[in-house]
Amino acid sequence: VRQSFVDPESGFRLGRWVANLRQRADFLTESQLDDLERLDFVWSRFKVLPWEMKISILRKYRNQHGHTLVPKDYVDSETDFHLGWWVDRMRQGKNTMNQNRIKDLEDLGFVWNAFDATWETMFRLLQEYKAEHRHACPKINEHFRGKPLGHWVGAWCFCWCGTT
Repeated sequence: VRQSFVDPESGFRLGRWVANLRQRADFLTESQLDDLERLDFVWSRFKVLPWEMKISILRKYRNQHGHTLVPKDYVDSETDFHLGWWVDRMRQGKNTMNQNRIKDLEDLGFVWNAFDATWETMFRLLQEYKAEHRHACPKINEHFRGKPLGHWVGAWCFCWCGTT
């Protein structure tokens, strides 16, 4: 169904409704998904991966990187799956996602609030830096334990200084 399709008799915007279903597939209940599958619903013009495969790709990422804070532009090289974009969508839709899928993600240590997780990680790193260097003012281009601590501190100093 083309996205612009409107039922001529009822005026119902079927194309828009179908597009919304495709975009929100990860948030439908199992019963709703089963109903659509029985209709041989076409999920996309593009390659669509089942939930279990998406979880498997996220698990592989976590095993390789030690976390689920996937950069938004990350694409899995084996499947061409836009994992970063998908992870971002999952974070935005937690309130409407079915509980089984939330559990699948949480079993992998899924980080629902990437901002808070990054803050905690970098703040702990700054505490370690201060213990080691006896100050908490790394140079702007300074990395500490492989992280751009100077940029992070500089960004926060800019925010704090700009609010006075």
